[in-house]
Parts: sequence; C-alpha cells; structure tokens
Amino acid sequence: MNDEILIALVREHPELYNLESNKYSDVNYKEKIWASIAKELNSTRKYTLMELLEDEDSTASSDSEDSIEENVLQACMSSCIKGSRNCIKLFFENTVPTYSFEEFKMHFRITRPLFNSLAIKFRDSSEYKSIERHYNTVSYEKQVGLFLWFAGHEACAYRDLADRFDLSLWTVHTIIYRVSRFLSNMSVNVIKWPSLQQRLESEQKFSSKYNFPGVIGSIDGTHVIIDPPNDNKDNYIDRKGNVSICVQGICNERKKIIDIFIGFPGSTHDSRVLKNSPIFSELPTLIEQGHYLLGDSAYPCLPYLIVPYRDNGHLTQSQKYFNKRLSQIRVQIEHTFGLLKQRFRQLYYCKLKNIEILCHFIRACCVLHNLADQTDLDCFEEAKLEENIQTVYEGREESGKLLRDEICNKIFRNKN
Repeated sequence: MNDEILIALVREHPELYNLESNKYSDVNYKEKIWASIAKELNSTRKYTLMELLEDEDSTASSDSEDSIEENVLQACMSSCIKGSRNCIKLFFENTVPTYSFEEFKMHFRITRPLFNSLAIKFRDSSEYKSIERHYNTVSYEKQVGLFLWFAGHEACAYRDLADRFDLSLWTVHTIIYRVSRFLSNMSVNVIKWPSLQQRLESEQKFSSKYNFPGVIGSIDGTHVIIDPPNDNKDNYIDRKGNVSICVQGICNERKKIIDIFIGFPGSTHDSRVLKNSPIFSELPTLIEQGHYLLGDSAYPCLPYLIVPYRDNGHLTQSQKYFNKRLSQIRVQIEHTFGLLKQRFRQLYYCKLKNIEILCHFIRACCVLHNLADQTDLDCFEEAKLEENIQTVYEGREESGKLLRDEICNKIFRNKN
C-alpha cells in the first residue's frame, strides 16, 4: 500500500480528522468516505479513524499489518492536522515551571503537589503504559497538565490546546480520553460510601449545626450541557431547553461527593434517575435506622430519604419550620455542584462528543474535586449559580411520611 497516496486521499476529506468539521460526528457519512478511499487503493479494508483513536487494547507488534496501518494513519493525522502551525513552543516545559503557586493553581485548578502526585500515578497506570509507545515524546506530566487545562477553562477547544501544547489535534483528542479514563477509574477509591464511623461523625456535625438529627448527607441532580448527540437528540433536551446529561450526586457535610451517577439524558426526571442508579437498591442496607439523606421535592419520601412537605398553602408552623431547616442543610449538595463547576468550568458546557467518554470526564472531575482542597478556590472565577427548578415527585404513596412527621415534631419542639 502506498502511504503517500493514502495521506493524499485523507487530506481531501477533512471531515475524517478535523474535530471542528460539521460532518466529523456523522459516522455513516465517514464510513462512505473510508469505503471510497479503500476502493481507490484497491483494498477491502475500511479505514476508520475513530477505531484507531478509541482502540484501548492495541498490542500489535511494530512489524504487524495492523501496526503498519496504524502508523500510516498517524502519518495522515500528522500531515493533515498539524502541518506548519504557529504554536507556543515549549510552553509547558519552559513557561509553566515559572508559575507561582497561585498562578499554577489558577490555570491548572489544583495545587502543584496534588498535580505531581497525580502525574506519578498516571505514569504508573495501565492507561499511560498502553500509549507510551505512541507518545513517548509527550511526558506524563504534560498529558495530565493538558487535561487539567482543558477541564479548567470553559471556552477551551481542542485547537487551543493543540496550539498551546504544540501537539496535533489527534494527540490532544487521545490524551484527554486516556486521562479521563485514568482519573475516572480512581473513583472506586476516591468516591465511596462512608464507613459507619464517618456516617456517625457526619450526623453529629449536621445535628449540632442545624438542630436536625439523623442526617448523613444530601442528594440532588444537576445537568451538564453538551453538544447534541447523533442519536435520540430530543431525549437530551432538559426542562430549560438545553441539550444536557444528568448527574446525580450525594455529598457529606464537607461538600465531598460520596456517590455519583452520570449519563441519563437531560429530559429524565430526578426520581427516575435515582431509581435507575446503582445505589438506590442498596440504600436500605447502606443507611441504618435513624439515619437518612435529605432531598428536594423531586424525590419520593422514604425512610432513608426525607424530603420537604409539599406547600399547598395549608402547611402548619411546624411543617414550615421543618422545610426551612431541611432546605438549609440540603443546599450543601447545590454548593457542592457549584464548587465542582467553579473549579472545572468545562462542566458548564462540555464539548466532548462521545457520551461514554463524556461520562468518564465528568466522573474524573468529581474525583479531582474530592482530592482537592475546598479552601483553595479564592483565586478562581466566581461560580455561576444554577436556577433550581424543582419538579414535584408524583409517584406512589411514600413510605417515609410517618418518619418525616416524627422528625418535624421533634425539631419544632426543640427549636428554642
């Protein structure tokens, strides 16, 4: 096969490699182009660039047929995308080391010690080792730095990263996907349900601060705006008219995430997201009697999930007081989402195309949120506050109403 002919043919179709092309996400269209290229080359092989980009388990030897084709496609990308561009030479190698502590934190959204620790973990991970032979000129520190720059800057696009870090768009694309998966996989050890001792500590802190016994955390949902997916676009239009995906989170009194569930289309009601989340069936055993989560009126009232009374204009004084106290605690989860998006502003509008990788990216940001120090946000931009449009739960009879009445009466009696 003539590599130069393949490169020339690919160069004629920027929709195959240019992430900003209107046709880049049209899989059927690109398949036809690859088929025509294969025919032109008198080959039965349909070259699919996205197969190469998302091939996680490539272990072909350097002299195998697959490896030869892979090298040709890399040459295509290098020829078609990078070319002669005006890039910032040695920005990460020469400029970033001169950043002050505050400058580094402002641009990379975490402290330098945490960055160094994550870079070492990435170096030792299977994600890095699986691509080391392809990117041995891109250091593990630079790859983690590129990901953090993308996550922390709302308007950042692949081309901005390619120019700043002097890399091809294809390399930027692959690094973000790989680091997203690496950090997302850390969630098993970073985002986890608290131990009994930790739950008792949370309950004690909530009770002493808000005079509200039994609370171990708050649950709510938020939305991440995305570009319209190729399939089922209407399902992703949320109640505000944005194309988005749902993120369900549970946080503790320190605004750290103890459970996260990502991926349902934006039109999905919070109660349905909850019932389809892995943790829903486990909550009765994870939360011992006398403890519970707090949620808003979009959720059912259950023995382990207490929500406010529905305000029908006839609430008693004790019920109004109960709702006020509950709201003061439940707002913790809204603050948590605000801090998360304030630090990683790409979550205000994430431009990644692949839904699976998008979920990995969001989970990766949640992992970093838990690892980072909450007090280091002073140099960041002001958070954008989300309008909380509550939709009332309209399911079956809720089994937690009697418990809610008991808590309400107890709180009202002890309010003074």
